[in-house]
Amino acid sequence: MTDDELPEALFLRVPSADTTDGGVGVAATPLARGPWDAGMLHGGAVCGLVGWAVEGVAPPGLQLARLTVELWRPVDLAPVTVRARVARGGRRLAVVDATVSAGDTTLVRASSTWVAPQPGDATTTFAGGVAVPPPLPGTTVDPAAGGFDYPRPGFNCDAVELRSVHGDTESPGPAVLWARVRRPVVAGSPRTPLQTVATLSDLVAAVGWDWGPGGVAMINPDVTLQLHRVPDGEWVCVDAAARINGAAVGWCGGTLADAHGVFGHVLQSQTASPYRLPVDPADPEDR
Repeated sequence: MTDDELPEALFLRVPSADTTDGGVGVAATPLARGPWDAGMLHGGAVCGLVGWAVEGVAPPGLQLARLTVELWRPVDLAPVTVRARVARGGRRLAVVDATVSAGDTTLVRASSTWVAPQPGDATTTFAGGVAVPPPLPGTTVDPAAGGFDYPRPGFNCDAVELRSVHGDTESPGPAVLWARVRRPVVAGSPRTPLQTVATLSDLVAAVGWDWGPGGVAMINPDVTLQLHRVPDGEWVCVDAAARINGAAVGWCGGTLADAHGVFGHVLQSQTASPYRLPVDPADPEDR
């Protein structure tokens, strides 16, 4: 879909769902829908929403070092309430927590660590080295070309643009792709670099995924994003792979980079999915 055909953002503000304790009401647009069910949100959209919330209350002068998002329950297209609070304040260290809830039911819980950066060049590591990613390819990848019945518009095909260095989201990893977010997270709020990388963090499992034992599909119940700086520019290089054991437990991890080099990492738990895939993992053409 062209940019003109897309919803204006992943989420719209719903002031009628605001609460007296500081909760902010939002409702997802179809652009936030994930691949498992057309009525459920993609984890990337949820992580972007959490990033928007924690960034909005974090103490000034600090930068995000870690964001952990626990996906307790599916989030659907109905209005939800987002709450963020400073659990521990300070000039050098702060902790900001967040939740996404529907009524009295908590759907998502998150915590984030914020630290005070010192003067210096954040684009280098402490040893002075820079891991430069492969160049940005010129051709966009269409996830729907692999035969998966993605909702349109939806997150995988429309909210993000993908360009492949090697591999894709339709075949098991490891893989390396460049990605960018095509729309703001919340309408009326310009998308920041932090919101961009939070939205793309859950994409690591789509880039580096693998089958579980017997061809079972795997999902991630959480996302941990670790940063030593925010990305520069709209494109992020995702280099990801998964490790699954014979009991269908594992992890998917990825390195994030921009034109300057590596700026962060993502780690996601992996467990067997309760959702059916519209493909046969025993069929070599589907694998």
